[in-house]
Amino acid sequence: MRHIDTANVAKHEHLPDVKHKGGVGALSFPPVNTGYDGVSGPARRTQGARVEVWPLVADDHGVWLVSGIDTWCSGDIDCPPHDAAQRILRDHAVADDVRLLHSTSWRAADGSIVLTYLAALDIEGPAHARWPASVAITPELVTAVGKPAPNPPTKRPAPRRIDVLLHGLRHLHFLILTDTSARTALSEPWKTQLEPFAATLSGMYESDDTATCSDPAAPHQ
Repeated sequence: MRHIDTANVAKHEHLPDVKHKGGVGALSFPPVNTGYDGVSGPARRTQGARVEVWPLVADDHGVWLVSGIDTWCSGDIDCPPHDAAQRILRDHAVADDVRLLHSTSWRAADGSIVLTYLAALDIEGPAHARWPASVAITPELVTAVGKPAPNPPTKRPAPRRIDVLLHGLRHLHFLILTDTSARTALSEPWKTQLEPFAATLSGMYESDDTATCSDPAAPHQ
């Protein structure tokens, strides 16, 4: 199984490379390229839209990112975003395992609008047996990478990849608490395994200076 060695992660103010135990590989969520050159304005014109899917599964051992170290992505889409997300899931042979597909955020990146979806999967047995390259997403990882950098509420955000993922996970936990259809659709492992994340995720955008804090992957709905 691939887990995260978080021993040195907390030393970094921004997102580090996180090494897997046993030297299996590196889990690295680099900063998102927003397509802008700092605060001076657009570096390129935004053209088209792309979809990315974070495919997650919960089993008796935890929550797993079955795509390994990053998302499953489309190119520029020529259909409704939800249809594009479903096509991605079909292409990766998990469409029948999806119990919830939810749009969690959007951002400008590399000259496109990227629409982020989280796919919650249910399967029989351990996730790692079916996806050996899956990566465990743990409460310790959330603590180790630290909170997103505070962002003034009227300024352009610059989320890290891990922020986008954890924002989606936070969204999912909220749906389980507040949305009957989502709660009914998901199996018991999802409800059990997300509970340890609750306190950390609920406070991930809290800051000592609340006037400069905003959600770096704010949902668009």
